[in-house]
Amino acid sequence: MSYPMMRRLIPVLLTLLISITYVTAQAQPTARDNPNVMAQIKSVLSSKGLNEQEVKERLKTKGLNIDAMSDAEIAQNRSVIEQTIAELESEKKNANTDKKVAPGTPVVVDPAGPAKTVDPTGGTATTNSTESTAKEPVTTKAEAVAEAVQKVVAQKAPEVGIYGHDIFTNQTLEAFRTTDGARAPDTYILGAGDRIRITIFGMSQADLLLEINKEGYIQPTGLKQLYLQGVSIGEARKLIGQRFSAAYRFQQDQYTVTLQTARAITVNVFGEANLRGSFNMSALNTAFNALAVAGGPTMQGSVRNIELIRGKTRKKMDVYSFLKDPAFQFQFDIQQNDILYVPMAQKIVALEGAVKRPMKYELTEKEGLSELLAFAGGIYFNTYVEFVQIQRAQADSVILLEYKLSDVLNGKQVVSILDGDVVTIRSAAKPLERFAEVEGAVFYPGRYELKDKMTLAALLQRVQLTPEAFTSVYFVERSLRDGTTQIIKVESSQVAGFQLELKDKIKVFDKALFVNQENVEIAGAVRQPLIRSLAYGDKLPLVDLLQLAGGLLPTAMDNAQVMRRDLFNPEKIEYISVNLAQPGTMMVQAGDKLTVFDKRTFVLNSTISLGGAVKTPVTVNYNPQLNISDVMMMSGGFTRSADISHVDVFRLGYGDNGAGYTKFTIELDSNYKVVAPSTSFMLLPYDQIVVRDLPMFKLDRTVQLNGQVKYPGSYELESKQVHLTALINQAGGFTPLADKRHAVLIRKEGISGAIGVNLKKAYKREGSDKYDPVILAGDVITVPQYQNTIGIRLQGTREADLILSGVKLSGKSLSTVSSFIYTSPRNAKWYIREYTGGFAKKADRNSVTVSYPDGSTRGTKRFLLFFRDYPSVKPGAIVSLTNKEEKIKNKDDKGADWDKIFTKILAVGTTMAVLITATK
Repeated sequence: MSYPMMRRLIPVLLTLLISITYVTAQAQPTARDNPNVMAQIKSVLSSKGLNEQEVKERLKTKGLNIDAMSDAEIAQNRSVIEQTIAELESEKKNANTDKKVAPGTPVVVDPAGPAKTVDPTGGTATTNSTESTAKEPVTTKAEAVAEAVQKVVAQKAPEVGIYGHDIFTNQTLEAFRTTDGARAPDTYILGAGDRIRITIFGMSQADLLLEINKEGYIQPTGLKQLYLQGVSIGEARKLIGQRFSAAYRFQQDQYTVTLQTARAITVNVFGEANLRGSFNMSALNTAFNALAVAGGPTMQGSVRNIELIRGKTRKKMDVYSFLKDPAFQFQFDIQQNDILYVPMAQKIVALEGAVKRPMKYELTEKEGLSELLAFAGGIYFNTYVEFVQIQRAQADSVILLEYKLSDVLNGKQVVSILDGDVVTIRSAAKPLERFAEVEGAVFYPGRYELKDKMTLAALLQRVQLTPEAFTSVYFVERSLRDGTTQIIKVESSQVAGFQLELKDKIKVFDKALFVNQENVEIAGAVRQPLIRSLAYGDKLPLVDLLQLAGGLLPTAMDNAQVMRRDLFNPEKIEYISVNLAQPGTMMVQAGDKLTVFDKRTFVLNSTISLGGAVKTPVTVNYNPQLNISDVMMMSGGFTRSADISHVDVFRLGYGDNGAGYTKFTIELDSNYKVVAPSTSFMLLPYDQIVVRDLPMFKLDRTVQLNGQVKYPGSYELESKQVHLTALINQAGGFTPLADKRHAVLIRKEGISGAIGVNLKKAYKREGSDKYDPVILAGDVITVPQYQNTIGIRLQGTREADLILSGVKLSGKSLSTVSSFIYTSPRNAKWYIREYTGGFAKKADRNSVTVSYPDGSTRGTKRFLLFFRDYPSVKPGAIVSLTNKEEKIKNKDDKGADWDKIFTKILAVGTTMAVLITATK
C-alpha cells in the first residue's frame, strides 16, 4: 500500500489496533505522521491475516475509493470501513475452521471418544467432530494486553491512596477469561453465545452441550426450543428440568445445569479510570471485575459512587460495601454494552493515629466520624478515648476541632466530616505509675499493684521474706515529682503503719550484708584446694581445714606456711611456718591462706630427646639406667628412610666459654644397639639424639609426560638423575605431529613455574644440563602439537581502527586473538603488515612482543638509535602490541611565552656584543 493510502487508513486501522488493546478509538493528532504508529497498524492487519490490497479492493466493491477520499470523508464512512475489515477477518477465520456443531444441537461427551449427538427417542447416536470437553482457559490477544497494562498500572500505583483503590491493582479482583469453565452463580443472566451443559443421570442418561442462539433459544433434539435469553441460570435450571422431563426419565435431583462457556461481551469504562475505553471480556465477570481490567479508579476516582449504566437504568456501586461483604459484587452482573462510569471522589478524609487502618477514605454526604472509624477497622486497645481532633481547612484559615471519642463510639454524639478533613486519634501516653516495687531478700520480687492506703506490711506479706532477710530495718526509695529521689528508713516497728505511695521501691537486705567476713584458703599439695568464708573473729583448727580439703597428697611435705593478713590493716602481712607432722592446736582465722608444699616442686629434672627419622619423636626424663635402645623403643623405632649408620648426638657441656653443645656421630644396628664408635656408649642428661634420613631417599619419584609422545602418561624416575631426553626415549619417542622446539616443563618444587625447552637442541646435546634439563619428581612435561597458525591481537593495528570506526563489522574484540596462517619465519612487523594492514597511527611500535608456545616472550629492541629489531614469529606464536598513551595536558600550561624568550635572547646577544667590543 502506498504511503498516502496508509495515511488515509490511519484513523480506521488505529481504531482496530486500540480495540484489541481494550482502548477506545481515539487517534492522536500526531499519529498520521508517526512511523511507529504506521508500523503498528501494518502489523495489526498482518496479525488478522489481511493485507492492504484486500481491504482496498473490498472497499471499492462498496463504492469507496480510499485513494480519492479526504480524511473527513474517511471519518464519515468509518463504520462501513470497520464493518468491511470485520467481514474480511471473519471470512478468513471461517475458511480455516473445521465444521462446528450448529447452535442448539445437543452433544454427548464421551471420555473414551469423540462427541456424539443424541436422539432422545432412543435412536442411533451420530458422531460429531466438535470436541465438547471442557476447554482449558485461553488467553486472547486482548486479554494479554489488558493483563500487561494492569500490571503496569499496579507498579505505578502509589503505596498510599484512598482506601479501596488497591483492590483493583493487587489481584484481589481478577477477570474471568472468555473460555473459563468457572462455576457461574445462580444470578448469572444467560444470553446469546452462552454454552450450557445439561447432565442427566437418572433412568435416562445424557450429557448435552447446548448453545443459546442469536434469537435467545436452545434447541434440544426432539424437543421444543426453550427461550433462555435474559433468564438467570438458577431460573433456567428449573425451566430445563420441566422441558426435559417430557422426553427423559429422571428425578429432580438427578440432573444438573451448568454454564460450560460464557459468552464474550463488551463493557465500556469512562470517567476517572486508569484505562478508559471498550473492553471485551467474559460475561461471567461482575462490574467490579470489569473495573479491575481497566486498572481501577485513578487517584481522584471515586470508590463510593461508581455507576453501572444499562440503558436508562443507573445502579450505584460501593466498593466499601464489597469490602465488607464480597458477595455484594454479584448484584452487579454485566451485559453487552454496559457502561461503567467512575466519577471524581467528592469527600476525601485522612485518618491518622491509633486506628487499625490509618489512611485516606472516601465518605458519602451523610457519613460522619463514626462511619469513618468503622471503615478503618476500629480503634486499638490503647487508644485515648477521651480525645479526637479534626483539622479543617476553611476559606482563609485552618482550625482544630476536638471531641470526646468515647461519646462518638457509643453514639451519644454525631460528628460531621467535611472534604479535606484530617482526623487524628491518639494513643494513651500515660506511663505506669500505680505500682510498688520490691527487690532483695524476698521470694517474689518485682512490681505489684498499689491499692488504696496499702501499707508496707501488706506488701511484704505478698512478696514473702526469705529466712535470710534482715527484718530490723527496710529502706524505701520514693520518686518525687521534681525528678529527685527520697530515701526513707522504716524500722520494723513502723512497717504496719507505713503507707506506700506511687512507684515506691522497697529494698529488703540480706543478713549477710551486715556481717564482716573474709575468706580462708588452703592450696598446694592437698586433694581439694578450697576457699571458705569466716566471720571476723571466727577461728578453725588447722586439722579441720586439712580434712575439709580432703587431706594431704602423698607428695606433700611436712612443711607448710600460713600467710596471715591483718583484717584491719591489709598491708600488714605475717608469715607463719607450720609443721604438719605436729599441727598441735594451730588455729586458722578469716583472711589466712595455708600453702602445703609439694616435694615435686623441688625436684630438678633433666631430659633426653629423640627426633629425626623415627616414628614418634619423644622427650623423656633422664635416668642413669636408660640407654639409647630404650629411648628408640619408646619412639616406635626407625622410619623407612632412616640412616642408622648416621645418628647425631648433641651433648651439653660447660667450659670457660659457657654452656654449649658438642656433636658426635654414632652408628646403630637393627636392634638399636650402638656398634660404633664404641659399644659402651652411655646417655647423659640433656642429650639430644637425631636420626638422619638416607641421602636422596624418596618413595614417590613420579613425573607426568603429556602431548605428542608415543606413550604419554606417568613415569617413575629410574635413578637419582634422569635427563629429559632419556624420559622421552623411555616413552617411545615423538609422534610425527610433535613440535620439538616448544616443549613446556612445569615444575612444582623449588622455583616453580613453566619452563620452555627446545627438544631439538636437547637431543643434539644429550646430557647437557643447559639444554637437556634434569627431571625432578612431580614435574609435568608437555610436548605440544605442531601448529601452522599464528595469532595477532588487533589493538594497535589498522584493522582495529577500521573496526572502531564502523567501516569493518567483524564482530571481533580488540583484546581477543585473531588467527592467521603461518607462512614463513618472518618478524612480527611483516605479519602485522600482511595480515592486519600495518600499524595504526597511535600504535606503540616499541611495544610489539611475541609470545611463544613454550611460554617464553620476546620484545622489540632498538639498535643504532633509529632502527628496531622486531622479534621473529614461529608457528603457534601470538603477536601483541598496544597504542601509545595519550599525554594529559595540564590546564595550567599556557605554552611557551615567546616574548620572554626573544627578550632573553636579545639581552644575551647584546651582552656578548659588548664583551666582544670591549676585548678589541
